[in-house]
Amino acid sequence: MLVDMVKIGIEHKMKNVKFGRTAPIAKSSLGAIPVETSIFLHSKKSWKRDFLNWLFGRTDFEPAELRNPFEE
Repeated sequence: MLVDMVKIGIEHKMKNVKFGRTAPIAKSSLGAIPVETSIFLHSKKSWKRDFLNWLFGRTDFEPAELRNPFEE
C-alpha cells in the first residue's frame, strides 16, 4: 500500500506524500523522512488539564530506527 501511494504521488507530480503516523520503519525503507508534529489539547476543567500534563509529561517516545534505501 505504501508503494502504491508513492506511485500515485509520482504520477500526479506531488511534492510530498503524507503517510500518517504509523509504521515509521516501513516508511523510512521507502525513503520517507520524519517531520516533527505537535498536538494542542485544551479543557476548561483544570483537573483535565492537570491530568493531561501529568500523562504527557510521563510519556517518553522513543525515536524509531530510520533506514535509508539510497545508501550505497
